[in-house]
Parts: sequence; structure tokens; C-alpha cells
Amino acid sequence: MKDPGFDSHTFNEWSKSSSSGDANHIAMTVDGNGDGQLQIKGSGDATVSQPLTGLTPGKYYTASVWGKVDGVRKTSITVQQGEDKATNWMDNTSHQYLAQQHKYVSTHFQRIKVTFQAKSDIATLLLQAEAGDATVTLDDVRVWENPSHTAPAGAVLYEDFENVDEGWGPFVYSKLGPVRTHLVESNGNQYMSYVLEGRYSLKTNESGTGEWLRTLPQTLRLEANTTYRLTMDYNAETKDMYSVAVRVKEGSAVRDLTQTTLDAGKGKLDVTFTTDEGKEPYLAIIKNFTNNNAELTGTLVVDNIRVVKGGGANIAPVVKEEIADRTIALGSGNVAIDISGTFHDEDGDALTYAAASSDETKIAVSVEGEAVVLRPVAAGRAIITVTADDGGGGTASAEFQATVTATSDPAATLTGPGTVQAGQPFAVTYGLANVSQHVYAQDITIRYDSGRLEFDSAASLRDGMEVIETAAKPGEVRLIAVSLGPDHAVVGGDVLELRWKAKPLSEPATGTIEVAQAVIADEKGNETTIEGTQHAVRITVTDKRALSALIAEAQSVHDAAEEGTGVGQYPAGSKAILQSAIDAAKAVADRAEASQEEIDAAEAALRAALNAFKESVHSGVPGDLNGDGKVSIGDLAIVAAHYGKTSSSPDWNIAKKADMNGDGKIDIDDLAAVAKLILQ
Repeated sequence: MKDPGFDSHTFNEWSKSSSSGDANHIAMTVDGNGDGQLQIKGSGDATVSQPLTGLTPGKYYTASVWGKVDGVRKTSITVQQGEDKATNWMDNTSHQYLAQQHKYVSTHFQRIKVTFQAKSDIATLLLQAEAGDATVTLDDVRVWENPSHTAPAGAVLYEDFENVDEGWGPFVYSKLGPVRTHLVESNGNQYMSYVLEGRYSLKTNESGTGEWLRTLPQTLRLEANTTYRLTMDYNAETKDMYSVAVRVKEGSAVRDLTQTTLDAGKGKLDVTFTTDEGKEPYLAIIKNFTNNNAELTGTLVVDNIRVVKGGGANIAPVVKEEIADRTIALGSGNVAIDISGTFHDEDGDALTYAAASSDETKIAVSVEGEAVVLRPVAAGRAIITVTADDGGGGTASAEFQATVTATSDPAATLTGPGTVQAGQPFAVTYGLANVSQHVYAQDITIRYDSGRLEFDSAASLRDGMEVIETAAKPGEVRLIAVSLGPDHAVVGGDVLELRWKAKPLSEPATGTIEVAQAVIADEKGNETTIEGTQHAVRITVTDKRALSALIAEAQSVHDAAEEGTGVGQYPAGSKAILQSAIDAAKAVADRAEASQEEIDAAEAALRAALNAFKESVHSGVPGDLNGDGKVSIGDLAIVAAHYGKTSSSPDWNIAKKADMNGDGKIDIDDLAAVAKLILQ
């Protein structure tokens, strides 16, 4: 687009019109700083438009404009493509822009934006104001290509901060402050990352208390008398420091429709609320207190904010990471693509996957667990569509292009696992394809993501072939391999085992191993540079924090418990059963290679054992052995009848209820205990 800041002071690039036929009330102006602006002052409606060119069909874009409404007047931004329109609007800017060090700070300018998918390489951008008396001022139009598209259909609001071009997603500042709210980023190489999921999250750590962040009607539009469900991932440094609320302003007062105080650590907010007739309800983040001993007085990180109509409604999965296009050499074998990080389901539903190829005669596709397997059939291209289903009617699909190249040229191959666990070793096999000559020597240069992977060693998979020299540095390893004599010359197939270790990352990531250059030589010394290849491996990260916390809780309950028949005591042998469950959970927690599925299963088993133990506690009136609701001579008679019995007695299972102090025998102490209770 051209003249986005209206600095030309002309309508050479923009067109203006009004249904009244007179567009003189639409004019270019200059503010006190000499900044060009578009102003609509008259009562008639107004349209200002410009064609957008250079769009890439299929890609998503965000169009935005800064605007100020001196009163109330509906003002909109629209992108039109034939009959398709994407539009957003506001009718007032009563809330000031309150981020310091910004050109619009303490003014009534606010930003309004709309996201659209390009249908062709051209569209029309329209800035419009309905008829009215309020003056509308517009400036700084922007069109930005989104890195990805993750917003699901049907959500009133969805923000995962993966496609934020400026600002804080749907939020603006509620009051002036030091501006200590920002996007945090993860690239897989940090020692520590604040990001909850994906590449970006929003982190806030303002220095004071009160409402710091809020939405505007154009970023979250809620209808009156409607029920909504709000979900949000968060990580709060301190318990009860932050609250999330949906509220309305009524004059100088604020009334909450719902407010939830957040626990410490990672969690998921999931609340249902109903709006009323209150005007312009909004989502707010509130800091309740500060802590000078915490990081920057206390931090909160949020992500995956979603608002949908209807309480308890199923939330469909979304695409979190696009699948990169693939090129496969015909004859090089199947290629597995890890899709475990491709989709996100807000409800935590277990996802099932399906995949389809637009041309099975070129490339076939199947799903194995959390991997899509491509099988090259013939030279050509196909669009691969991968669909995730949450089992509740919600689906999401990701597409990528797969290209099969027909080549008979010698090529390197890499095969190995599609997924490994952070901190664990794994192996990738290097081989040769389309090789007709006898290979006696190989010079192989392999590059890899040193921030995510660590090279360990290389070993021959062939008798009579050895790796005689290895030169390794971070991110690259060079191998010299030779075949010892004619009987051991290589003609294609698997050649070397490359041993690696996934680094202990804090967030899931994908590591790439690439044969950057490979030169092979035959018995006459003829050298051939062969085609390289890549292998991607998804590095998963296990989270043992919940299991560890549960182990500590269960051990504390176990250590404080007493076995016996009295109220508040536990059945004999129950502590040993609980301790056995604790020990089994500890074994999983202590095992570095334990998968997330094993960790989750251990947590579930221990929780079940702990709940069963808690439910086994003796309740009722202390000393009431006959169950009549009181302690009397009848209970004393039961103790007397079992006098002298011990835990080795054959009928101890019946007699042990008379063991009032849980010492494994029934004696005068137990009689005295019941007698005292009778006299109380």
C-alpha cells in the first residue's frame, strides 16, 4: 500500500466518497507535530479506500489503523475481496492510550485491526465512518503478513501471541506505568524460557498494584446477556498475586462479572460467565500485591487465551506449528514427520490424526501414532492434509506440499526416530542410495543444531569398513570412512550409525541433522559429490513437577498417619500399601528416560492410592465399637471379650477393633481407654 501515514496530504493514492455525494468533510490534516492525518468532520458518512497489491494467495495478513473518535461514531476498517469482507469496528475511544514512550501516549488514539486471508494478489482496504457528529481522526495504516495462522473458527477471541505485529495482543494498558509487559520468545537455545507454548507468550511484571491490562471492544466484543467460556494458560510466580476478571465500568466504579485469583505455578484458568446489560464488558488482568523478594516484584506469563460462546462448550483444536514443505528423492525410502507439536487442544482432549494426499499416484501418506509417513511413488507434487480430531466434534487441519524428485544420481540418506526425549541418546543411520560404483572411501560433512543436539560418535555398520578420522566442532562433524579391500567395498545401503544426544531443553523443539556434503571415491580414485539430505527429530520435554509434588504430599500424609482402630487412625497394613505406591512413583520420577505417558500414569496411580488411603481412615465416635453412636458398657464388654489377644491371634481381623491404642495387643490399657470415654 502507499501513503499509509497520509503524509502526502493528497488523495492521489487514496479515494474518498460519501453516500451524500459530497466528500468535502473528508480531508487530510496535520497535527501539532506536523504529522499527517486523515480527518472526518462532517455529519455525512465517509469511505476512504485504496487497493492492496502484492498479496500472496492463501497467506494471512493483518490490516490496522490508529483512530480517535471525539464522541461516539461507528468507525471501521474492512478488507474486501469480491464478495468476501473482513471487518472490525469501534464507536468510541473513551479509554486513553496509556503506554509510555509511544507517540499516542495520553491521547485518545486506539488501534483497530482486522485479519484476513488473501484470495488473490489484490484486495481493497476501506476506512469508513457512519454518519454522525463526532470527529474521527485516522493515522498510521499498516498491512502485515502473519507468520502463521492459528486462530480457530468460532472463537470470539483467540490469542496465542504467535502473530502479534505490535503491542500486547488484545490488551492495552489500563493506567500509566513503566511498561514492563512484553512478549517473551523461545528459540530452543535459551537456558531458561518463560514461554508456555509455541514461540511467544505474554509476560507482565508491573511495579504497582491494580488493574494493569484490559481489552477494548474492538479486541474482545462481548454481547449482552450471553454466556461465555474463558480459558487461559498461565504461570504465576506468587500465589494470589494476580487475578483475571471480566468486568464493566459504570461511571467511576468497576463491577466484576467474574474474577479468579491465580494459584502459583503453571495452571489453566477455565471459567464460565454471563454478561448482563452492562456496557462494554472487558477482560482485565489485575495485580493484587507486590513482592520485593520476587523477580521484578512478581511476574505473570499468559498464553492461549480463548473466549467462546456457551459454558462448557467443546473447544476445537488449533494448529500451533505449520508443517514445513518436504522434498523427497524417489527411491530414498519413506519419510516420517513428527506432528506431536503441530496441534494444540485447549480442553486437553486426546487427539487422533488422519492424513490425505491430493495425489496418491505421486506420494502416499499414512499416520503412525504422532507421525505422518510419506511414501514416494512417482515424480511430482501433492498437497498433504493432516487433520486432528478431538473426539468431540472439533477438528483442525494443516497442509503442506510434498515434492518427489526423480533422480538416479547417488544420494545420501538419513533415517532415524522422529521423536526423542530431551536429555536422551538416540541414533541416526547414514546410508547411500542410487550408488552403482564400488565405494572405498567417503568424506562426509554433517551439520546439526548444536543448541538442541549433541554429537557423540559414529560407528560402521559394515564389516571391513571403518571410520578412521573424526573432526567435530559445535554444529558440524566431518567423518572420513574407508573400506578395507575389495571384499568390503560399499554399494549402497546403510553405512554408518551416527550417535547423538538430545540436549536437556526446557521447551519442546525440533533438531535438524543434515548431510551438508558427501564425497565418495571408487577404486580408481574417481571422486563423486553426492546429493545431501536432512533428518528432523522432535525433542519432547517431560514434566515431573506434578508427580514430584504428589510424592511429597503422599509421603507427608504417610509419615503423619497412625494405624489403629481409633477415630482418625488407619487400618493395619494400609501405610505399607501407600508406601509401596510412593516407592513405585519415585522409581518413575528418578528414571531420566521416563516418558511423559509413564510419568502421567505414575501420578494417576499414586493419586488413586493416596485417595484410597485417605478414605480408609476410621471415622465416627471414638470407642464406639458396636456402632450404636455412643460409648457405653457394651463397648467395654467387647474389649473385655478380646482381652489378651495379639496381632498373631487367628481372629485378629475381628479382635483388632478393640486395640484402642494400636499397639498390636489388647490389654488393660485398652480397657482403661474405653472406661475413660464412658465417664466423659
